[in-house]
Amino acid sequence: MVLPFIIGGLGAAVGAVAGACFAHAAGEKDRQAAKYHRKVANELTVNYSALERRYQQLERESQREIIELTQIHARNEMEKDCLRLALRLQTHIIRLMHDVQLFPTIQALQELKQAVDCTNPILLKLQEEPVQFSYTYYAQVYEEAEKKQVINAEEKKRSPSLTIAPPVETPKNDRPPAVPTAYRTTPIPQTNDRPLAVPTAYRTTPVPQTNDRPEVNLQSCQEAIERAIESCIRREEESLARVAAFVNALYLQHKIYRAAQVGGSLRKRFSPSWFPHIQEREERYALEVDKDLEEYWYQKIRSEDSQKPVF
Repeated sequence: MVLPFIIGGLGAAVGAVAGACFAHAAGEKDRQAAKYHRKVANELTVNYSALERRYQQLERESQREIIELTQIHARNEMEKDCLRLALRLQTHIIRLMHDVQLFPTIQALQELKQAVDCTNPILLKLQEEPVQFSYTYYAQVYEEAEKKQVINAEEKKRSPSLTIAPPVETPKNDRPPAVPTAYRTTPIPQTNDRPLAVPTAYRTTPVPQTNDRPEVNLQSCQEAIERAIESCIRREEESLARVAAFVNALYLQHKIYRAAQVGGSLRKRFSPSWFPHIQEREERYALEVDKDLEEYWYQKIRSEDSQKPVF
């Protein structure tokens, strides 16, 4: 900058002129002329001091304004970056809305709604147009997702997945494996305080059996549901519906080769407090059941119970 150089040069010039005036005044014989030179030297010094103070004050104010302007510039740049990021979020959300509508799932729809709820306040703060996420769009996509979920469950029902069961262990005495107590064909004595009738809503079509492997389990899906309900000590309607839904999903999802697979799965799923008659060793034959498929059958059974009372 030129101004600091000028101020420094003026300081040197004022000092030199004042020094010359004082030196000349000291050697001047005329008192009046010496007095005048001293006065001029003092005035030059005072004027320069005032000018220097003003310059220093102006410099401090300039530095402060420079800092403020720098902060304002940095703030503007940050706002621009935020705006660019928000616009990118807006673009991706709109594209994601289109994709979710083509391939709807309930989880993706809920996550999308949460993203819109988080992004729209930022867009409004930046004075930009928010993402239009209407209730009509949400309801349509949610309905399509539910239909797709039901169709997938029906496809699983029509085409159950075949899993390889554990190999059948042959006892040393070459006798056929004993049927677990909870699944013996001998009827369990009924009491007046514990009705053992199986509601109609829990019955289902048995899964066709193939002869590609020797069968140890000769129970159909319906018979397995009846035995499971009879051996369960929980007698609430919700509990019985849950047991029936689990056994039905088990037969739909797996190929049952032995009764221990059903018993072990029931014990592992509902704990021994529900099925105390099932032995702990049967848990090694337990099979995993899809939670969504079990929940689908549970809701179906409960809806049939509510529409048609079970006596």
